Amino acid sequence: TGTIDASSAQAGASGGSINLHGEYVGNSGIISADGNADADGGTILLKSEKETLVVTGSLISADGIGNNSNGGDIRILSDMDSGLSAVTAGAALSAKGGITGDGGFVEVSGHSFHLGDASIDLTAPNGATGTFLLDPFNVTITTLGTDTLTWDGLSPTNTFTPATTSTISASSVESRLSSANVVITTTGTGTGTANLGDITINSGASITYTGTNARVLTLQAANNISINSAIS
Repeated sequence: TGTIDASSAQAGASGGSINLHGEYVGNSGIISADGNADADGGTILLKSEKETLVVTGSLISADGIGNNSNGGDIRILSDMDSGLSAVTAGAALSAKGGITGDGGFVEVSGHSFHLGDASIDLTAPNGATGTFLLDPFNVTITTLGTDTLTWDGLSPTNTFTPATTSTISASSVESRLSSANVVITTTGTGTGTANLGDITINSGASITYTGTNARVLTLQAANNISINSAIS
């Protein structure tokens, strides 16, 4: 809980930079690096060796404000060999563009990720929508998702054992497309045959975008992409 604010206090100045590093990094409060009056949002980095958790009550923003102002850069990262990056239901990440700017960038990366029904907003009223990047080793898009991780402000309340495959529900992908272009990538491979960098869309896990604004869903795998349901 609590607040960390590196938003600009001067008109025309971009938001600042916030970097939080540790063995475990968690947030359930407010972190902001917004621009001020016609300036871009700043940069926010949360990075851990084991677990980076953004949980219910979190509000992380790097918004552009005013004219010619772009959304900033938010990265939720953990170790690519053994770490977990998680954004749970009830959390909100925002890197919106200003009146005449483009949306920013949000990344959730680690050996595994967990994505609950959080709000991720990279829209821009008169500019290009920003990009939301998911980057673990393996990804399976399923019909159902789970959201059971919690954080007590001191240490994770459940010890994470790295899974060989991260999962995300098809409905969560659809929800993310409502306010961002989505990139799911496995650009690196780990050790052993279980960490080849595959992306799989399970049977029955169709992805249907019904919004009126154009969106882009990109799947980029280091190994195989297996599509067993429709994308439309």
